[in-house]
Amino acid sequence: MLINELSTSSSDTFSMQSIIPFFQSIIDLHDFGVVRYECLARLIDQSATTYKPENFMQFIEREAYNSQLTDHMLMQCVHAFEYQNMPWNINITAGECQDLHLLHYLRSALDYVPCFGHIGLELSHLDALCVLGDLPQFIAQCRE
Repeated sequence: MLINELSTSSSDTFSMQSIIPFFQSIIDLHDFGVVRYECLARLIDQSATTYKPENFMQFIEREAYNSQLTDHMLMQCVHAFEYQNMPWNINITAGECQDLHLLHYLRSALDYVPCFGHIGLELSHLDALCVLGDLPQFIAQCRE
């Protein structure tokens, strides 16, 4: 399993560049058109094997790479959709709702986004419940 391989290797040998976006289309079932894309992280190893997050997120969390992963994936999305008129979503964590770093990073990316409303931030319901008191402030700051 990849988690064991990452755990036994030095975190210095890990490269965030090996995690790439995989875009899943969100389809409107009324007209079967794509209405937006969801960015899903995938890790590709040196043998070109692709891994889902459940195979590497434990390593990311243990090494405290969550913020770096979000920054990396956000910029991958921004550049992928820079010249597209298509909305897209990216997953964030409860901790990122409480950390101003994500907001600063989002603001720096806006120059490359055709329409700010195209960016969707997804938060799991369990994470949302953990930061319920902070969500109104986070949402207000995102809207700024």
